[in-house]
Amino acid sequence: MRTVAVRLPDGVIKIIDELCSGLGESRAKVLREILMEGIRVLRLKRALKMLSEGKVTVWRAAEIAGLSLWEFIEVIEKEKVVLPISVKDVVKDLMEGFRD
Repeated sequence: MRTVAVRLPDGVIKIIDELCSGLGESRAKVLREILMEGIRVLRLKRALKMLSEGKVTVWRAAEIAGLSLWEFIEVIEKEKVVLPISVKDVVKDLMEGFRD
């Protein structure tokens, strides 16, 4: 594991320290959790955006999001994402994914 230094506003440090106190965890552990959750959210947002713009297939978007195909499909349904492709294209994409 590597160390990374980052400058944060005092208000953010205060919130982080409050979280640390409430969770009974170290600042380093809480910051790691915050970063990992943020990365997860940003990867998912990026994948959904690329999918909705027609830049990637459902299968590729799932990979970008770091989710299984079925987990990603559940997200698509939950978020009511409008796909710029037909159902036929989705089925074709799924079949191609199973061949890999």
